[in-house]
Amino acid sequence: MTTVKLGYLDTRLACGLAPARLAMSPERAARAVRRAIRARGEVAYVPWPWRLVMIVLRAIPERIFKRLPVP
Repeated sequence: MTTVKLGYLDTRLACGLAPARLAMSPERAARAVRRAIRARGEVAYVPWPWRLVMIVLRAIPERIFKRLPVP
């Protein structure tokens, strides 16, 4: 079983908001999810830079992370 962790998707829900740098279209995300499932990996991050973001966030100690301002 593959766990897919999605980043930001450019959907109607996000219409009018400032575009996120890592945002991708739902169609492109669906193709990436399909590839991830076929590759049979344990965890897949879509889009791939999301993996780097999560590595950095997990490296921050929880005490400090809780004090960070949430945008």
